[in-house]
Amino acid sequence: MKPFDQNEPSNHPDNDFQAPVVPPDLQYLHDVEIGMGGDRTLKMEICYPKPAPPEPWPVLIYIHGGGWNHGSKNQHANKIVGYAKRGYVGVAIEYRLTPEGAVFPAQIEDCKLAVRYLRAHAQKYHLDPDRIGVWGSSAGAHLASLLGTLPPGKFEGTGGWENYSSRVQAVVDWFGPADFTSEFADQWRSLIALLGKKPSEDPEWAKAAMPGTYASDDDPPFLIMHGTNDTVVPFADSQSFYQCLIDAGVDATFIPVEGVGHGFSDYPEASQKAWEFLERHLKKKK
Repeated sequence: MKPFDQNEPSNHPDNDFQAPVVPPDLQYLHDVEIGMGGDRTLKMEICYPKPAPPEPWPVLIYIHGGGWNHGSKNQHANKIVGYAKRGYVGVAIEYRLTPEGAVFPAQIEDCKLAVRYLRAHAQKYHLDPDRIGVWGSSAGAHLASLLGTLPPGKFEGTGGWENYSSRVQAVVDWFGPADFTSEFADQWRSLIALLGKKPSEDPEWAKAAMPGTYASDDDPPFLIMHGTNDTVVPFADSQSFYQCLIDAGVDATFIPVEGVGHGFSDYPEASQKAWEFLERHLKKKK
C-alpha cells in the first residue's frame, strides 16, 4: 500500500491514478491489498481519519461502473477524499472485469471480499463495522444492489477474511442494471459477457445475477435513482427492481429523474439526495 498526504506529488506511475489533495487530518492509502480475486491480488483505495476519532466513523464504499468491462478504482481518489471530509471512511474498490475472463459471480465475490476486509480491519481504519454503506453507478450499482440483497453465504468466494460478514447497512443505486429477462438484456453484449451466455439461453442463471431475486425484509434501506431518458440502462430496470424491494418489505425509495439520460451531470441535486439518505441511515447510530 502507498500512503499519500497533502504534499504528495501527483506524478504517480499508475496510468489512471493521480494522488489527491488530502487534508492533514486524513490519511489516504493507495493500492491496499485486500485478498485474492481468482488467481490475482485485489486492491482498494481508502481514506480515513488520523488520528483516531473519539468514535469510529461509518464507511462509504464506491463501486465504479463501466459495463463490468472497464473502469478503475484509481479514477475515484478525489471522490473518496470527499467522503472522508464528510465524516465517512471513504473506500473505492477493485473487481475483476470481463475482458480478463471473469464471468459472474466473480465481480460480486470481489465486492463481498472488500466488505469483509474492512470489517476485519475496523480498528486499523477507525471504522464502525456496523455502519457500512455502498454507492454504485451503472454496473457498479448492480453490484452494490447485490451486496444489499444477497443472503449471507451466497457468492462469497474464497478470497479471504471468510469469518467476517459481507452485509451492508445502506445502498445507493444510481441507474443500475437489474432486469436480465428483457429483450434488451438479451442483446446487450456487456451483459452477455458478464453471464458468459445470452440470458435467454439460461434464464435461471440470468435471474441468479439479478439483485431483485434475493430481496427480503431483512435487506438494508435502498435509494434508487434513474433517469427516465436513459438509453444505456433501461429506466424500467429500476422500476421493476424497486417493486421487488417493496414487495419484499424493504425500506426503499425510488426517485425517477425526469428527462435525464445515463448519468446525473445534468442533475446536480442527485448527490444531495444521496447524502441526505446516507445521513439518515449511516451517520445516526441505531
